[in-house]
Amino acid sequence: MGYIGPANTGGYMILGHHAFNPLDTTVYCIGPYIDGSPDTVSDHVRIPAPVKCTIKNISLVVTTGTSGSNETSPLEIVVNDSIFHAVGNIKHDAPVAVFSFLNVNIPLAAGDYFYLGWTSPNWGTNPLHMCQKITLNIV
Repeated sequence: MGYIGPANTGGYMILGHHAFNPLDTTVYCIGPYIDGSPDTVSDHVRIPAPVKCTIKNISLVVTTGTSGSNETSPLEIVVNDSIFHAVGNIKHDAPVAVFSFLNVNIPLAAGDYFYLGWTSPNWGTNPLHMCQKITLNIV
């Protein structure tokens, strides 16, 4: 769900998934909002960029039914399955957590495809019933 307008006009994209119980040290590929768990295969979630644009800001809301321990885990935007742009780290140790990553400036050419990659940590206590809702600001 979202809108990417003509070059330099701005837009947004909403990514995410419904509640699931994440495994330790697993790479999850997150694309357009789905009614299920995030995928571990990028082919199922890649988003095509219809025009040349730049991902400027990324906002993330994480909710958990049961919070996990306080290990951090990295987020990245993956372009064409080969270019990895580090975004920042998140935690899952609260019932609700909000993260904002401003001025990430990730360029996309028309025809590129991308998704959000998240690598879960090796938790002491895994979160349960976790949801992640992500908004990308795209110009």
